[in-house]
Amino acid sequence: MQSIANALSDPVARGWYLAFCFALMVLPMIALSAWYHLGIRRTAGGRALMKRQTGNPARSSITGAVRSTAEAGRMARDIAAGKYGAEVRAMQNRTYVIVALWLVANVVAFGILFWADEINRPAPL
Repeated sequence: MQSIANALSDPVARGWYLAFCFALMVLPMIALSAWYHLGIRRTAGGRALMKRQTGNPARSSITGAVRSTAEAGRMARDIAAGKYGAEVRAMQNRTYVIVALWLVANVVAFGILFWADEINRPAPL
């Protein structure tokens, strides 16, 4: 572990690792979004779900955001209940697993960076 901290004390290596962390934060979600939207439109239930989602536009007020969030929760409940078909439900469950793994990977990657910064901090005088 000390070799990781030593490597991240170099500003160039730290910069590259930080770039990796931000890529890890953004790129998988872009890929997941593309995969989900392409796959969800292949089924009738998925198209019905997307139509319902399109009918629930983003709102700019706090109460509108609460209503949008509540509708998103109802849509998730309907997906889990199988209202939009087994394939849509399976995609949603895969999405939950992928997002959970992505969150763990981000916590680990940024955690290493925070840990190395703490290890490499100069001692107070």
